[in-house]
Amino acid sequence: MELQQRIRQQVAREHHELLQPNDPILMMVTMNELLIANYLEQFKAMQEVQQEELRKSLLSVSQQSETVSTQLINRSLVAMQENYETKEKAFAAQLEAAGQNIVEKIGQEVTGLQKTRNTYETVAYSLALICAFILGVVVKSVFWH
Repeated sequence: MELQQRIRQQVAREHHELLQPNDPILMMVTMNELLIANYLEQFKAMQEVQQEELRKSLLSVSQQSETVSTQLINRSLVAMQENYETKEKAFAAQLEAAGQNIVEKIGQEVTGLQKTRNTYETVAYSLALICAFILGVVVKSVFWH
């Protein structure tokens, strides 16, 4: 009713015509209000459905991202392990062919490689923690904002 009163006042001001409360044009205003309210309800319902679909999609992407991250980390660890094992075998063959002085030097190299391997494993573990943290931040931002 407030809208109808504002319309009546505006028409009176601009056109110097006073609309009666039962004027048919005001029935059109009421009908339009109802139609707009109906469309607004439908829009809100569609928006809720779309938000739910977006939430599901983001959850799916998050889960896929976690899976891909885990696979990448695992593959990296396997490749690093294989690389280390290949190098370790090559050094072992050299140790057998070399003399006692060479054996001592190669033993020092193996020790250095083991430290490097530990460093690689530490870096890989750190990367895994960073990925997990980033994933947690993404999931948190999706569900708690």
